Amino acid sequence: MKILLWLETVIALLLAVVYWIRPDYLAALTIFPAGIWLLLALPLLPFLRRRHLRLSILFFLAWVFFVIVHVEESHSLVRGLISPVSKVKPAGAIRLVTLNCGGGQCSVLAELKALNADIVFLQESPLEADIEKTAQELFGSEGDYIYDFDTTIVARGKLTRQGHGYPRLFYTSATVTLPGLAPIGLMTLHLAPTSTRFDLWNPTCWKIQWRHRQFIARQLQ
Repeated sequence: MKILLWLETVIALLLAVVYWIRPDYLAALTIFPAGIWLLLALPLLPFLRRRHLRLSILFFLAWVFFVIVHVEESHSLVRGLISPVSKVKPAGAIRLVTLNCGGGQCSVLAELKALNADIVFLQESPLEADIEKTAQELFGSEGDYIYDFDTTIVARGKLTRQGHGYPRLFYTSATVTLPGLAPIGLMTLHLAPTSTRFDLWNPTCWKIQWRHRQFIARQLQ
């Protein structure tokens, strides 16, 4: 048990460094959400003993540090408890929402109604007729939208298209003019997805994820 505690403490600290640096050659690890690595630590929690108190504390602190720094869900939970999203916006605030529609599912657009957004960025957009209807429901006569094959912008204000990348890359860029404000540049971007592979013992897995990370970097450029 002592050896396992030492091993997992080292793993937690190494993962913290890897997720902080995120080198391309370790993309096969960082493609996973950071929280999934807690599955390594959870089986040991029931076996923590006073006999190895200092090592148990070190093990616990190492994983807590990893969670605080890299597990996004913990940040979202705390932020949601401290400052939950309200239908009422502060005066002068502009609320932006980004939403992946999961392969063009129209039903997810219903989630937007309760958020009182001013600008909405969509990826994996539903049909244009659904987008037009949503813009009307959200913003009425003040609403506008720019629709592309995969990405869409919907806003409370006049939108002017600036560009799109189809078919080489899915993005939509535009400027929006909101009442009382200068034009604001907008872009919604959907990078090329990759398959999540669990065969980390296979060199091909590491090569595929490394090449994909480099491809994504070229897309961003």
